[in-house]
Amino acid sequence: MLDITWLPPRKDPNEHIYSMSELVMSGLIKDFQPENVEYTKAKKINVVGDKKIDYVIDGESFSDEELVISITPASLHIFVNG
Repeated sequence: MLDITWLPPRKDPNEHIYSMSELVMSGLIKDFQPENVEYTKAKKINVVGDKKIDYVIDGESFSDEELVISITPASLHIFVNG
């Protein structure tokens, strides 16, 4: 499963500064529960923007109107010399 974290839309973009500080605190304090940060798990997410979305994967830049991220269970195989 993918762990998905996002900041809900706010009328004032400066409010995201508080949300980001909550996100940092949640990683530092064991039982801290942020009020302005959302979490969920999913096998696939689809991100669609009003304009092209710029993103980077493994050092390569891409741009598209839609970004689909999904997992393929059991697709990673590790070989150990022994």
